Amino acid sequence: MPQNQLFKGVTLLTGSIIGAGVFAIPFVAARAGLWLTVFYIVALGLVMLTMNLLIGEIALRTRAVRFLSGFGAQYLGRWGKGILLTTFLFLAWSAMLAYMIGEGQTWSAIFGGHPDVWSYFFIALVAAVVFFDLKGVTRVEMAASTSVMMLIILLALVAGPRVQAVNLSGLNFSKLFLPYGVVLFALSGFHAVPHLEGFFHGHQSKIRAAIIWGSLIPIILFALFTIVAVGVTGLNTTELATVGLGRALGTGAMAIGNLIAGLAMLTAGISVAFSTKRLFEWDVGVGREWAWVLTLAAPLLIFILGVRSFVTVIGAAGAVFSSLEAILLAIIYVRARRHGDIEPHRFALAHGEILAAAVIIVFAIGGGLSLLQLFK
Repeated sequence: MPQNQLFKGVTLLTGSIIGAGVFAIPFVAARAGLWLTVFYIVALGLVMLTMNLLIGEIALRTRAVRFLSGFGAQYLGRWGKGILLTTFLFLAWSAMLAYMIGEGQTWSAIFGGHPDVWSYFFIALVAAVVFFDLKGVTRVEMAASTSVMMLIILLALVAGPRVQAVNLSGLNFSKLFLPYGVVLFALSGFHAVPHLEGFFHGHQSKIRAAIIWGSLIPIILFALFTIVAVGVTGLNTTELATVGLGRALGTGAMAIGNLIAGLAMLTAGISVAFSTKRLFEWDVGVGREWAWVLTLAAPLLIFILGVRSFVTVIGAAGAVFSSLEAILLAIIYVRARRHGDIEPHRFALAHGEILAAAVIIVFAIGGGLSLLQLFK
């Protein structure tokens, strides 16, 4: 298989992970401690790499199923599928709410005006694209993710000389678990992993390589972005880091950084909305119009009720729903290892069930402590 195919597979997974979540990490790093947050990025990144390998093995052990709720149905029955669908639904609603808040801050920073106006414009645009089924818009999502990667590298080069040593120190023990949910949300890309099996047509060594590199690259980029952003803006780091960085680096940097962040959130929001609408239509059995309404009503209603914290929404979603999803998938892995359709000889992980038990413990403890910290 040509190397460019491996590159495309790595890009598929990396592009699914890197999104708007990375822009929230510097804010919690500035409040909890930079190096503590970098530790979370590396540690949780390696745990998520392990989870992605577990999901890869589930996909290889399962004949004809290429989506997570299907794994739940096959290995845990209807209740497993139901819980995974519910978890995905609440993650999707949380993500759309976060993007709604973040887009308001981004476009307000560029063009002026009240952030709420831009937030309502965002949800109206997403609603129109999904209602008229303009799927072509989602094709730019990979380009947007690639742009975010390039933005991080560019910012590191431009802002690196302006990093101040005083901003790199400090540790707030009262916020020890604050970074967990935000970092976990940012590193999540479970739904892309099953597609790699079909992408590589069963070449198990290539699937493993794509998962490893596709999981490691976001760890490096997230750590780099967090160090640079906090190093430049310190305690003035904003919830959406590109807003604060733009103020510190000048008008040009603000325009470029926020445009790319805005594009990333817009394309991600449209992609999530399409996935949620399909869930209601295919898995719940709701009609097209009601599926559209249910997809958008929850985030819009919560926004109207006054929720405006980009970081709180992402942190809560990561602490609760990303953790719960990971725990369920680890349980599914154990079931698939014992009752799978196929034996993936070249991919099977050594001590896989021990790894699954370990990640269940990590996500159960981390999710609980982080949630308590977030609303303390």
